[in-house]
Amino acid sequence: MPRTTHTCSLNPADQELRLREFADLAADALIEAVRTPDGARVRLRRRSEVEGRLGQLIEAEQHCCSFLDFAMESGEESLTVEVSGPPAARELIDRLFELELERAALAE
Repeated sequence: MPRTTHTCSLNPADQELRLREFADLAADALIEAVRTPDGARVRLRRRSEVEGRLGQLIEAEQHCCSFLDFAMESGEESLTVEVSGPPAARELIDRLFELELERAALAE
């Protein structure tokens, strides 16, 4: 049976860079981000540059975090991304779209 890892293959500096890229995208286009039982559902404003950046980020993320699953749907005015993974990946998924900030706000 093949061994499955639930850790990112990027070094810490590259992980932070990638997380900043996701944060920048969210800052530019985020409409809504909510948790789902297996991860998160994120809606972004649909613009060609947003769709291109998102596609590149998803592709790059699938190389370093093969345990995450991404599904993207294009609507008339928004892009919806579903990201899911094993329970051990919850913190990473939260960080991709700054969902830990939502959790902190809810705890106050």
